[in-house]
This record gives sequence, structure tokens and C-alpha cells, in this order.
Amino acid sequence: MGSFQIIPFSAFWLRSSVVSVLISLISDTWIIDPL
Repeated sequence: MGSFQIIPFSAFWLRSSVVSVLISLISDTWIIDPL
């Protein structure tokens, strides 16, 4: 049962870290080449 609770937590952490990286990349391109 323990692994079933650890897997969703790590998946959520991985997804949130990927989202933050995407946001930083988008803001960097916005600063360089704004719409």
C-alpha cells in the first residue's frame, strides 16, 4: 500500500516541476521576443 501512495505524489511533483520549467522558458522567450 505504501508504494501506491508514493507513486502519485512523485508523479505530481514531477508534473509540477515540468510545468515550472515550461513557464520559465515561456517567460524567457517573452522577454526576448514579446508579442
